[in-house]
Amino acid sequence: MRRLFLLTLIFLTAGVSHLYSGEYGIKGGYLYIGEYDFQGDLTGIRDDSNGIIYGFESFSQILPILALNFEVGYTKNAEDIDFGPDIDSSYETRITPVSLNLLLTFGSDILQIYGGAGVGGYYVRSNFSLNSPDLDISGSESKWFWGYQVKGGLKFWLSENFGLYAEYQYRRFGEDMEYNTDLVDLRHDDDVILSQICGGILFTF
Repeated sequence: MRRLFLLTLIFLTAGVSHLYSGEYGIKGGYLYIGEYDFQGDLTGIRDDSNGIIYGFESFSQILPILALNFEVGYTKNAEDIDFGPDIDSSYETRITPVSLNLLLTFGSDILQIYGGAGVGGYYVRSNFSLNSPDLDISGSESKWFWGYQVKGGLKFWLSENFGLYAEYQYRRFGEDMEYNTDLVDLRHDDDVILSQICGGILFTF
């Protein structure tokens, strides 16, 4: 119930911010996902990995140097898990972050820098499969998790209604996934770290 309330609050705040927003951005870029451990009937390590993330966001200036930033993104990533030499495995993760940030902004009408932090909900859907002489199983799980993010970036306006921007973002959320099958139980409850560098276009109406 608490997660549903917080997620609803983020969407309502985002909706209100859009009414006063003059800037929108579409972005894409490089994503790094840190490693984490699997526990349960089998133990293993999911190695750190790289991927692509896409996103949409809005910037709403609420004070001369303070802005509200709403963003939603999507990434899909596939990696092997090291459970030992006799087990072939695959692990696919899809993450949809929905976040709300408070940003400090400085600069002119042409060049601006910004930075800040916020909270967000992270919808995670994971699929895995294990194959060995004794095992042939697969499973999936999906959940919402809560976390935080820190970001900073640079905007460069080419005209009154169009510009470019680049930003760095650090995200962290606690993930406790469990995969229960008839043959094996797996789980991991480490924090997941996402580090991303993105670029995109800005536009106004």
